[in-house]
Amino acid sequence: MIIREAQPADADGIADVLRQIAELARVVPAEKPAAAARVSRQLSTALASGQSTVWVALSDEGTVAGYCSAHWVPFLFMPGCEGYISELFLAPTARGGGMGAALLQAAETEARRRGCARLGLLNDRARESYQRHFYAKHGWTERPTMASFVRPLPGTPDIA
Repeated sequence: MIIREAQPADADGIADVLRQIAELARVVPAEKPAAAARVSRQLSTALASGQSTVWVALSDEGTVAGYCSAHWVPFLFMPGCEGYISELFLAPTARGGGMGAALLQAAETEARRRGCARLGLLNDRARESYQRHFYAKHGWTERPTMASFVRPLPGTPDIA
């Protein structure tokens, strides 16, 4: 397994991972060209911003088996930025082999390098990763007093 920062050429592999995740079927285009085009566009935006980092996990065969996307958000009340992990997805066949942990470690390493005060993320309680306590096993604490809100904007699909 290799963990490295994503490159524009990784868009097809990331799209393949997303298309394998059943929970995303209603928001990720089923057709590979459409999914890859969307990922390519969003990945280019993330890489150009300087405020986001995307890592890919490569299988022993050299194919993208998962990825993690983090964003570096300045909060005025904190002594440093918060690293926000917006996505951490693995192909179903890649789960349980340490790739998720390695991607989390890459995000933590970068957060420390950037002087972040903390890392945060959201995890759907219905997802397998939540059910098997993936994040808790890696030192993350669920915040019992916080609520998560979203407001879909007009003209966008409901991806609550």
